[in-house]
Amino acid sequence: MIFTKNKASALQTLKQRWEMQNYESLDELLTAKKIQKKQNIIEYGVANYEKYRLFAWND
Repeated sequence: MIFTKNKASALQTLKQRWEMQNYESLDELLTAKKIQKKQNIIEYGVANYEKYRLFAWND
């Protein structure tokens, strides 16, 4: 049982525990999050490039 002052912090604690179950340490989790963030930025950039390229091709 998790004892906290409010629901928000209890949910945050549960979320952190759920995320941690797949990783050995906090550093490993944070590294995975950084990699995912960079990957999302790259995918967003590629999607925008594709959209711009198609737009430029139509001119």
